[in-house]
Amino acid sequence: ARLAFLAFDDFLRGRPRDEVVETARRACHERARLGAEAEELGPVPMDAFVLAYGDAGAEALPIWQRYFERARQRGSPLDHAIVCEGRLTGRWLAGLVPQALADAETALAMAGRGFEVHSISARVVRSESLLEVGDVEGAAATLDVGDELLGRLPGTWGAVFLPFARSRVRLEQ
Repeated sequence: ARLAFLAFDDFLRGRPRDEVVETARRACHERARLGAEAEELGPVPMDAFVLAYGDAGAEALPIWQRYFERARQRGSPLDHAIVCEGRLTGRWLAGLVPQALADAETALAMAGRGFEVHSISARVVRSESLLEVGDVEGAAATLDVGDELLGRLPGTWGAVFLPFARSRVRLEQ
């Protein structure tokens, strides 16, 4: 867990990609060495986020799949929403657009059950996909989150990704 969070912290601080990805890979190695016990450390494999954003998304996907299966077995809606949010990003960055969209739709459905903050990555992926097929209006509508949710985003992924996605839509408009 320590290595995973160090990799994530280094990622957020803009450290060199190769160093950050190597730390994330070390965390993955330790996770594999510890087996199922390691996955009890929490619902979010931070090293998988780092691998996905560090252009090593294919390495992250099996990690997300294991966490997805665990969330499903536990029946935890929160774990399920978190894993779908993380996995959709990894799938999107790996070019697995239909699979990413499936996770996006699941995360958006979960948002209606009280997990709105976890919908931002899903909205971004959905918006990007709609831009790919020329649906600029649909992409813009997907990113219309309302003032209440916007006020809850500081300190979350959404605070970074929502403005980026909106700028992409505006460029297309």
